[in-house]
Amino acid sequence: MHLLPNSIERHARTLVTLLTILVAGVSTMSAQLLPRESAEEQGRRLDEARERAASDPFTESSREDIVGRNVWYSFQRSFPFDVVPAGLHKHALRQMNSVRDRMHASAVKSGASLFAANLWSEIGPLNVGGRIRSIVLHPTNPQIMYVGAVAGGVWKTTDGGNTWRSTFDKQSSIAIGAIAIDPVNPNIVYAGTGEMRVASDIGYLADGAFKSTDGGETWRNIGLNDLSSICKIHVHKSNPQIIYIASGRLHIVNRYEGDGLGTSEGFYRSTDGGSTWKQIVDGNVIEMAVNPANNDELVVTTSRAVRRSVDGGANFTQINTGIASLLGTARMSVTYDPTTPTTVYLLQAFIAAGGKSHAANLYRSTNSGDDWSLVKLLDSRFFAFQGDYNNCVAIDPNDPNSILVGGVDLWRSTDGGSEFYNVTNTRGSVFDSELSHPDQHVIVFDHLQPGVVYIGNDGGVYKSITSGDSFRRLHSELAITQFHTVEIDQSRPYRVYGGTQDNNTQAGISSPTEYTKTWTRLLGGDGFWVVVDNTNPDIVYAEYQYGRVHRIRMNELDSSPVEIGGGIQSDGGAWSTPMAISPIDGRLYSARGKVHRTSTQRDSTVTWQTINPGYQNVNRKSVALALSPHDAAKFIAGNDFGDVRFTVDDGALWLKAQNLPVRFPTDLTYDPIDRNRVYATFSGFKTGHVFVSNDNGAMFTDITANLPDVPVNTIEIDPTDSRRLFIGTDIGVYVSLDAGGSWFPFSERLPVVPVADMKIHRTRRVLIAATHGRSMFEASIDNISIPAVLLAPIGGEVIATPGDLMIRWGGFNGPVNVSVSYRAGDPFTVIAPNVVGTSFKLQLPSLQTTTARVRVEAVSGGQTATSGEFTLNVTSNIETVVTPAFFAEAIAVRNDELWVTSRTDDSIRRLILPGLSQRGAVMRTGFSGRIRDLAYDTRALVFYALVTESDFTNPRIYKLDTNGAAIATITIDPSIARVGGIDVVNTGIAIATPGADGRIVVIDAGTGALTSSSPYGSVRGDWRRGLVWNGRTFTQGVVRSDAGVAFASEVQQLSISDSARLFESLTIIPASGGQVYFFDLAADARQSTRVVYYATDTAGVIYRFVGAQFSSIRATDDARTSDARFGDIAPNPVRDAATVSIVLEHADDIQLDLINAAGERIAHIFTGRLDRGVSERAVDVRGVAGGVYYLVMTTTSGARIVTPIVVIQ
Repeated sequence: MHLLPNSIERHARTLVTLLTILVAGVSTMSAQLLPRESAEEQGRRLDEARERAASDPFTESSREDIVGRNVWYSFQRSFPFDVVPAGLHKHALRQMNSVRDRMHASAVKSGASLFAANLWSEIGPLNVGGRIRSIVLHPTNPQIMYVGAVAGGVWKTTDGGNTWRSTFDKQSSIAIGAIAIDPVNPNIVYAGTGEMRVASDIGYLADGAFKSTDGGETWRNIGLNDLSSICKIHVHKSNPQIIYIASGRLHIVNRYEGDGLGTSEGFYRSTDGGSTWKQIVDGNVIEMAVNPANNDELVVTTSRAVRRSVDGGANFTQINTGIASLLGTARMSVTYDPTTPTTVYLLQAFIAAGGKSHAANLYRSTNSGDDWSLVKLLDSRFFAFQGDYNNCVAIDPNDPNSILVGGVDLWRSTDGGSEFYNVTNTRGSVFDSELSHPDQHVIVFDHLQPGVVYIGNDGGVYKSITSGDSFRRLHSELAITQFHTVEIDQSRPYRVYGGTQDNNTQAGISSPTEYTKTWTRLLGGDGFWVVVDNTNPDIVYAEYQYGRVHRIRMNELDSSPVEIGGGIQSDGGAWSTPMAISPIDGRLYSARGKVHRTSTQRDSTVTWQTINPGYQNVNRKSVALALSPHDAAKFIAGNDFGDVRFTVDDGALWLKAQNLPVRFPTDLTYDPIDRNRVYATFSGFKTGHVFVSNDNGAMFTDITANLPDVPVNTIEIDPTDSRRLFIGTDIGVYVSLDAGGSWFPFSERLPVVPVADMKIHRTRRVLIAATHGRSMFEASIDNISIPAVLLAPIGGEVIATPGDLMIRWGGFNGPVNVSVSYRAGDPFTVIAPNVVGTSFKLQLPSLQTTTARVRVEAVSGGQTATSGEFTLNVTSNIETVVTPAFFAEAIAVRNDELWVTSRTDDSIRRLILPGLSQRGAVMRTGFSGRIRDLAYDTRALVFYALVTESDFTNPRIYKLDTNGAAIATITIDPSIARVGGIDVVNTGIAIATPGADGRIVVIDAGTGALTSSSPYGSVRGDWRRGLVWNGRTFTQGVVRSDAGVAFASEVQQLSISDSARLFESLTIIPASGGQVYFFDLAADARQSTRVVYYATDTAGVIYRFVGAQFSSIRATDDARTSDARFGDIAPNPVRDAATVSIVLEHADDIQLDLINAAGERIAHIFTGRLDRGVSERAVDVRGVAGGVYYLVMTTTSGARIVTPIVVIQ
């Protein structure tokens, strides 16, 4: 449970700059965030907001703290970084929608409806309302109106506001900053997302502009997705293809740091109905007004300037003359006088003397902004310190002397601005929310109905038929309340409580048979935690910001709430201060810097006992608290720096919870069944979000699994089956049916809205979700059925290899077979048969592909799910060991040394493996010429040196002793005119000839006679260099010229018989990109399971790579037609040992190895000759880690047959 205030702002003293995001990891949207300030500095911003609120008389009297609200919202999502990362909210939504679409498709395929028994339904309240930033009226029909809620979407009425209907619930953002109607075709409606103060630094909840062509029934995104907010939209009345958009962000405290130049915000213009956009003005354009008589003239404002365009927004000039205090300006709203379009009004909020409030200046220009004159310095209480939050002005189209200005309250002048009087009178008083609400944001006069005017504020929509003299509520069906918390009276079936943003603590005092949509205000200010007394449910505890705790008697609502936190107020709480009541002994807990609990809370005098959790930083405040339902001595708390502490002895000793992220904890919850299990959820990004401990909180395990990287705000556990978990996130609700092994979107008919808190009604078996912008919803938690679906991967991911891929699925009946296809057109290969559970970890090979897919199939029953194509992105797999002072060319390995020739002299350096420091050198003697390749005979203890011309002609091979002296010349068959590489084999010397007609031949080392010849045939590759024999295959360096090859450098392993065949290949990916043009290769095979290759290139650089990187788990092309195959493996999966059957059509020499997914040989099983028929061999896996492995059988012909084997430990 935690607070989700309505907007994000920075309580910073320096200009906020953009956070650098480095794209990396398993997703193209993954980002490594760079902290820009210390945790202490971030915490100081929270503390300053709390201290300022304590000293601000307006904040105290109104119980409202705009600054604290926004700092709190931003802090928990950004911590420990400086800002909330841009883009990740949108990416999480795309992930959720992709999985949900797959679930829908699977359900339809099986003839069912997704979560048919678990559909969400709205339960109110409808009378409380929420913040409205935009109101637009139909140009010809006054009964049709649209309003935009900052966290609740677009709502439409067709009967003048008596009834409303949401039309925007399933869009990617329902944070509405502006709406506009096409004046020529009113069925065309535009909506801009992102409120100027919600996530003002990075547009956390924004996703650009949307367009509807059917009166708001359906919408499509039309771009500007990088904007943090859209503040105003206007459609040109003469040419509706021209659209103006103003976008800006605000800062707090000293809100006049600058105009935000260099950001994506500004003034945008479209000339094609929103298909394309052009930024005209750079910076924070918060306000915009368009001349109603000439839409080519418009005025925009930033915090430091007023600009005007007279050519339809193509160009702007500054028009600041006469406006004072621009450097101290927080915001300027602007409007044209519709009766005299050359008259423009401007309402300026600027820092007042002493810096603790915003002064309010009303300016007027009678020459379209050329000059401004001060009309009125408004009451000092007009803005309080909220002039950038609530600031609006409008002129009555039927009376130019009637001016409405909005700050905390709405004020009216009837004499052209000489005098103003307060219309709403909400400040510092208990106001009638049916007639008014503080914090005015928009004023709209109805041009079709004289005297009718609408206002939007933090309470919703209000209407006046007296030109603004009095108002009445017009939002009786607007479910747009921004809840922070929810509490349930478990003794009554339909009684619900909740704390709201700027709309008090509310109670749904329902009948025994259904919810009421009309809720009752219990306590003023921003409402937060609510607790029902479990021994007397007619007693409720509630609070407003910073932990001002009150007791409310529900059977005496005529009596005022009694504040009972006076004894602990010196230990100020967080913006949202956790409260809980012990389900065992009934004591009330309030978690602040310390944890406090009552001993006599039901008496007139309340006493508190203080328990110190021992946080590492004593200045931090608790933000999460849980009490065990099993043992009154067990509880757990966490502070805003992610320091979570627990006790099992009633607070005598607190211990720090381990293995939790340094993030903002949002909820702590004990398991209702397992007395030792506790769950923790976290906000923020780039770490896990859901954790479980099975030892009272000592050690936690991450169970985030396949959840998107998005803040998790709350968790609930099914009280009858604790494997069933529900979490509320910033994008909706998820459910797990296997204790966090896998998660599924659980949001059918739930708007795409942050879910701030949830509770389960144990008797009715329903989950109630408090949303931050769409009031409350409930859904049944019985009979949850998941269709067969693949959760990860789903397609589109970019995954680094080699590495692990966690495959997750759900909804299958019984065990499954897991298969993979790495390239388009390749068949699926079963990598894990008969898997029980909902996940499997696949070790990925070092493979570059953009068309990999995964498939999960039920062993029986026909259920199947296949992923979309995803990318395997091979990380650099070759390292530059050294760029030596000499020009390195031919190389060979002898014992623990790499022998390296030099192009510029006759030396052969002896470099120590693996670091290649020089041990010594020898000088070659007895021959001359450029050494093209060097080979070492481990039996005869001699070297062979290949010398050729630059075009590989005139080949000569010399036998050298270990001092570099030529002791013999090897005769080469005259048919071999060109040679590119040599190595020693059992029967002589292997020679690789280059070119299109290249081949690998073997000659007798004594006579030079040719004993075998294997042309390359269909094996593709140019620039073949070097030759290394490993006992079964040859290795060469190749640069391919195939069209479309992403990485052209390749190392190939070739088997030879009548022709060379590609046995294996490894794409070489240098860290610097590009190609490696090989000169020579050598192999260090001293380790039986790991061959290290060294290579030189034509620039004289020495490289190193590991032979295990070869994808030796891939069968050769001729495996299907081979005379050898695998029979049964039993058991499979295997824990200790298995028996594998090998079926041969004729007797053959085979090699059998156990290989992991990275291509490393884990164990050599067998080498030898097997007779025709079926043979069996034992595979011992004791000591082998659990996972997927491969049995690889290699025949004499070079065919490689592969089958998976699963090891469980």
